Amino acid sequence: MPLAVSETLSTRQAKVGDTFTATVSEPVRDAAGRVVIPAGSSVEGTIDAANPRHPTSAGHLVLSVHSVTVRGRSYSIAGTVVSMDTVQQGRGVTGGDAAKVGVGAAAGAILGRVIGKDAKGAIIGGLAGAAGGAAVARETRAIDIVLPKGARFTVELDQPLTVRRG
Repeated sequence: MPLAVSETLSTRQAKVGDTFTATVSEPVRDAAGRVVIPAGSSVEGTIDAANPRHPTSAGHLVLSVHSVTVRGRSYSIAGTVVSMDTVQQGRGVTGGDAAKVGVGAAAGAILGRVIGKDAKGAIIGGLAGAAGGAAVARETRAIDIVLPKGARFTVELDQPLTVRRG
């Protein structure tokens, strides 16, 4: 069942249990070629997992669907998402990133002052520490998995669905 999500879903804001809506983007036909679920039918679903990507782990956005409304009548469904047009989006510089740079700079300045025994050592140590803090911030930054509004995803129904005509 080809769907288009009605609102942007992102691992940055999404929480397990949040609901979402989608629209059937192309008519779904039965074996005889008759339209069973018209394009434009509404689908309701739930977010089952929403984890941003980190350098040590792959992020994922897991969705499930639980109902489709066809010609004003709602039907329970269960399906598996078999494809999604997601994108990855960096979060930019966060307060946590700035803190890592600041901590690195402070630690480097202290160490540079102790080792160099003068202000020049503190400055060099501070610069080196800031660079180290920036590297840590870059390596630990989260990257969100995003399904933009209107993006397509495909659900394969886990069980047969009988839709009443008219």
